[in-house]
Amino acid sequence: MLHSERSAERTLWDSMDAASREQHMHREGVGRLLVRLPTGDFV
Repeated sequence: MLHSERSAERTLWDSMDAASREQHMHREGVGRLLVRLPTGDFV
């Protein structure tokens, strides 16, 4: 990831309130779990 991409991502995270951030993290976790369940890739 390029420095400018990291900066943009950090700016987006900083602009989110705590509730939005928590919802995003939950969705991200569920999405990753749904991808990994069929493959058994939990490493």
